[in-house]
Amino acid sequence: EPALSTLKHLAAACVENKERIAKRGGIDELVQILNRFTDPVADLPIIRQAIGGLANLSSKHVENKQQLQACGGVESVINLLKATPDSEVACQALACLHNLAAVGDIKKHVVKFGGRELAEEMQKRDDAQVRSMAEVLSRHLAPEETGGEGIFAVRRGPNRGRLPQSRKVRKMREMANKMDEEASD
Repeated sequence: EPALSTLKHLAAACVENKERIAKRGGIDELVQILNRFTDPVADLPIIRQAIGGLANLSSKHVENKQQLQACGGVESVINLLKATPDSEVACQALACLHNLAAVGDIKKHVVKFGGRELAEEMQKRDDAQVRSMAEVLSRHLAPEETGGEGIFAVRRGPNRGRLPQSRKVRKMREMANKMDEEASD
C-alpha cells in the first residue's frame, strides 16, 4: 500500500514521472491490481491507491490513456465503479473515465462498456461530490450529432439549441477544474 501511494503521488507530480511509470509497466500493474483486489472492504486501501494512480497517470497524457485502454483498463475501471460503495474510489474512477474519454476513440470504448449509463446511475448516489463528478462525466459522454465538416457537441434533449445559462457554465467549469485538481492529487 505505501508503494502504491508513492506511485500515485509521483504520477501526479510531472509528465516525466508519468512516462517513466508507464514505460516500466506501471499502468498494466495497476490494472492487474484492480482485477485481483476486489473485496470492497478488505482491499479498500489498495483499491483507493491503485485507482488514484490510474487517474493521475491518465490525466493530460494521451499515450498513457491509450496504454490504459489497450490493457483492459477501461473495463476494469467501469467494473470497479459498478461494484464500489466507497465515495473516494467512485470519485477517482469517475475522474479516470473522464480523463480517458478526452480521446475520441477511447470515449467510444467507455460508452460501449456502459460508461454513459453508469455515469447517470452515479448521479443518484448520496455523496454530493460523486454526483457532481458523475454529472460532468455524463455530459462529456452525451451523444453528439454530426453535421457539416465534423463532429461538434450538439446535445440532444430539452436544452438543445439553447445556450446554457451562465451560472450553469460556471458550475460546470468549476466541477471540471475540481476533477482535474483531484485527479492530479
